[in-house]
Amino acid sequence: MAVQVDAPRANSAPPAAVDATADRILDAALTVFGSTGIRGTSMEDVARAAKLARSGVYRYFRTKNDLIEAAVMRELQRYLYEFDEATAELHEPSDIAVEGFVFTVRFADSSPILGKLLRTDSDLIPYLTIQGGSLIAVARAFLVDRIQSEAQWSGDWETPQEVAETAVRLAMSFVTNRDSCVDLGDDTAVRGYATRVIAPLATLFTVGPASPP
Repeated sequence: MAVQVDAPRANSAPPAAVDATADRILDAALTVFGSTGIRGTSMEDVARAAKLARSGVYRYFRTKNDLIEAAVMRELQRYLYEFDEATAELHEPSDIAVEGFVFTVRFADSSPILGKLLRTDSDLIPYLTIQGGSLIAVARAFLVDRIQSEAQWSGDWETPQEVAETAVRLAMSFVTNRDSCVDLGDDTAVRGYATRVIAPLATLFTVGPASPP
């Protein structure tokens, strides 16, 4: 069976394992990817690390590509839940945007996928860029839901989608490439950048014509 890992909606409960065995396989895959690299890892390597027969891994993930995509989506699920927790006490869209961006940078530092593995294994990059359309769609929908749970939206429906997608793509660019004129190791610098550049985007969630969507 193929396993699909869904991301939570805003204000949802903590992400639960879709299946304990699937989670075990994904944990094993991350361990092996970290030591051997994505290209050098076989499904048999993952099965061995998960203490399963190879057929047991294929029961959940038909291909290695499916396995990698599920691991990345599960990490997105964890990120979105923790983002929601980190911004739970904030109610202004601009505040959510600023503190959410700071949280995103720090999450990437500690993430087993977005941290060490991304910095050392270029084979991961396509899953976050040219093959990352599903990640963008999930994160965009989540961000629209999160902001609109606070904002009194009175404009058209297209603008929140566009603003959220812009914010998601901007954040992903910082996650996938850490070379920046902004000192990403300094929370004050990151927060200052977010206040000047990202917060104005969030105000578009509260601007629009009087008629509701």
